[in-house]
Amino acid sequence: RTAIIVAQALNNQKLVLDQITALNVTTSNMIQSTSEMLRDNELPVDLEPEHSKMGHLVSAAAEQARDLLANKRSQTKSTATITSASPTIMAQPDFSVTAALDATAPWYNSPFMKACRREPTDVTPVWLMRQAGRILPEYRALRAQHSFEELCADPDLAAEVTLLPLDRFPMDAAIVFADLMSPAAALGVDVRFEPGPRIDKPIRTAADIRALPRPGAGEIAPEVMATLGRVKEALAGRAVLIGFAGAPWSLGAYLVEGRGAPGFPRMRALLESDGVAFGELMERLSEVAVTYLIDQHRAGADVVQLFDSWAGLVPPATWASEVLPHVRRVLEALREAGVPTIYFPRGAPQAIDLHLPLPMDGLGLCPLSDLADVRARAPEGLALQGNLDPAALLAGPEATARAASDLLSRMPARGHIVNLGHGLHPETPLESVSALLDAVHGEVLSGEEVAR
Repeated sequence: RTAIIVAQALNNQKLVLDQITALNVTTSNMIQSTSEMLRDNELPVDLEPEHSKMGHLVSAAAEQARDLLANKRSQTKSTATITSASPTIMAQPDFSVTAALDATAPWYNSPFMKACRREPTDVTPVWLMRQAGRILPEYRALRAQHSFEELCADPDLAAEVTLLPLDRFPMDAAIVFADLMSPAAALGVDVRFEPGPRIDKPIRTAADIRALPRPGAGEIAPEVMATLGRVKEALAGRAVLIGFAGAPWSLGAYLVEGRGAPGFPRMRALLESDGVAFGELMERLSEVAVTYLIDQHRAGADVVQLFDSWAGLVPPATWASEVLPHVRRVLEALREAGVPTIYFPRGAPQAIDLHLPLPMDGLGLCPLSDLADVRARAPEGLALQGNLDPAALLAGPEATARAASDLLSRMPARGHIVNLGHGLHPETPLESVSALLDAVHGEVLSGEEVAR
């Protein structure tokens, strides 16, 4: 079987590289052997040119690409892709069919989901990263009895933790209690927490990367799916439920480094020293992110967030060429599957213009970005999330209320989800959280403000 990449010539012969497919091809001097082998294995011969010269083969493939591609897609529910980073043909699962969003469900017309669709809302929605965590005395009481790993692994305990902040505060969304490293077990990687993630056998070489398994639907973090089901039932539509995953770069940073480390130098060294292996790792982790997030959506998550916690470590030009194509691939797959998605590239204001065109419902921003300026440049249909500095809440409730009011005054209400630029600090006073929610939910939105 010979596989080649065919790029379709569209409009003025511009090659569109993101619309490619692997085609079964034989040249005339291979007809007897290769064609028979393909047919013996019940594989169709898509193209069989008369001439054996490669130039004739490529020309014939280009001329027939549109029809061949349409026919190929009509015959199978999965395609194979070849990336420039890897010669390996990788079968992609079919995520083209997923449960339709229930427009009659209470959460569908919640302020949060309306904001994701940039529809007018009565109030600006708000939730906080790390809202289910160490700021809550109820959580600290649970941690006195259970390790972090135990809380994540037990769906009953994880569901309880997920719901804790909503029992105390009128949050517009709950985010499932899990860890960025939750998918690691499905990759055959053992992780422990001390308190951050530690991996005794990091993924450092091309052989390590190629040995990683390809988990399918239902095989990644089943405990997270069970947690989502329990939380969804308990919420009964009173708040939106958020699932999440680490983006390929940020999950890969931990897998390669073996722990959290300033700047993740080993991950950056892999990018510089072995671009092929790096690309293979990004491709594999992109597959994991897509499978994992679609599983979460099917398990009950109304919207998912793709965390790129270490996006700010890479210069924009390198980010655009080596990392962003994999982010785009994940987001495109989620959009095709009908999964509402927010992408959060923390600490990367220098790459804003690269991120704005991505196929997503919302873009989360850290405090380093001017949210109002980004709103003025963002596509009409894109919601923005953020971006209060978590340190403002450490200053107490009065300072928090002032910071929240300033943020709201600069941002159009429509399509804005209030959040922090990153997670809550453990020492954050509970009164500051209350002050933030009061300021946001207490804002009176005029018709003119809502319409903007």
